[in-house]
Amino acid sequence: MDTPVSKKFSLKLGTGFQHTKVTNSTGSRYNKNTVGRMIDHIYYAGLNSRPNWCTANRFLDLSDHMPIAAQWNLDSLE
Repeated sequence: MDTPVSKKFSLKLGTGFQHTKVTNSTGSRYNKNTVGRMIDHIYYAGLNSRPNWCTANRFLDLSDHMPIAAQWNLDSLE
């Protein structure tokens, strides 16, 4: 699911999830030598601040996905 569609989907759910922005990724993925769309997202709820960082790990080769991770301060927990 690309980013605009996933944001619309989370709004429809009415869960109050917020979307993190992955800073070091263009949002495209390779699939059999063609460029696809971003399919990995991090949504969060119950935190009162944005994450410190959210990045894609380009060096871990586990599948055709680049793993993404985010970090928050502990005092941002509600």
